[in-house]
Amino acid sequence: MNEEKVPKVSVVCAWYNRADYIKDTVDSLLDQDFDDYEIIIANDGSPDPRVKEILDSYDDPKLTIIHKENEGFTKTIKMLVEIAKAPYVAIQGAGDVSYSNRLSTQYEFMDNNLNVGAVGSGFDVDLEGGGNLRYSSPKDIKTTEQLKKSVPFTHGTVMYRKSDYIKSGGYDIRFKYCSDWDLYFKVLAISEIAAIDKPLYKKVEFNDGFSFSPIHKFSQILHKEAAINRSSNRDELVDTVIERSENIKPYQPYYLYRSARYVGLFLIRKDYKKAYLWLKYFFLSFMKIHKNLTH
Repeated sequence: MNEEKVPKVSVVCAWYNRADYIKDTVDSLLDQDFDDYEIIIANDGSPDPRVKEILDSYDDPKLTIIHKENEGFTKTIKMLVEIAKAPYVAIQGAGDVSYSNRLSTQYEFMDNNLNVGAVGSGFDVDLEGGGNLRYSSPKDIKTTEQLKKSVPFTHGTVMYRKSDYIKSGGYDIRFKYCSDWDLYFKVLAISEIAAIDKPLYKKVEFNDGFSFSPIHKFSQILHKEAAINRSSNRDELVDTVIERSENIKPYQPYYLYRSARYVGLFLIRKDYKKAYLWLKYFFLSFMKIHKNLTH
């Protein structure tokens, strides 16, 4: 009886809508200059029927597509990491692009540095297909105190040693946001976290994502507060902070202030596309407040 061949790397990706960007992401993963890997993509209950249609149009032995009911990012990515077969697991953001040398570069690094449990990389930032790329260097994180000040790299660039991921306990499904930051603390407790200061990835900042949404930003801030606190009563604190983040109504005036501030900032920088996005969210915030006050 032949044993199932185990790949060197498993790439996992949780997908929700963004059908127009599926080809960019999947094609970049299939175009890696690496010889032995699998790709597992979960369609997390996307209401857009094009997501299933486009994903199912691919026919490649490296690619596995899972269609499932919506459970949110953290539960979905945790499930994908658990079923990944390889000793190394690479995260891929939906709509983002992995450059062709990403897997080979990270795999070689991990294979040569057995003390490292996770490695990320530098990345180019693209404002929703605008084409004006800006390189973002990863942070060199060696201690918990450094990690409390800053997340080392964007989540989509990370590759884990699966054995260390399992030892750490994996993603905490209580976190809707910042589950990666919380996980880095747990990985850092048992192994090292490294960063490759090269552009191996392109992160697309969507105008419906958290990078530009004051509607959800405060919830994200509260999740960060829960992620970085490592006190003895941490579980109780995490539950309390995340519960606060579910009720964003009291913080809505903050959204108006924040979005207005960013409109001014990007006008000064003559970045009119970002100024427009924040102006749009200013009015969205205003309408949400008006609706809550009148209902």
